[in-house]
Amino acid sequence: FQAVGDVLGLGRDETSVYKGMFLVMLLIQGIFSGLMCGEIQENSARAGIRHALIMTLGGLTLFMITVRAGVI
Repeated sequence: FQAVGDVLGLGRDETSVYKGMFLVMLLIQGIFSGLMCGEIQENSARAGIRHALIMTLGGLTLFMITVRAGVI
């Protein structure tokens, strides 16, 4: 998880491991929740991929904003 923090510039302090772990879990949840949401709502794999992209990009954006603002 330190490598994820290094790639995204989350810092080299003791919290960067937790930030990397949180980011990986956020991406996993965004992808799979989006796939399930699109499949259930519209009964289509294409809609699931669209929902997954929206949820993942939204989560990543909010994560990066909060990290840059110093909230996390």
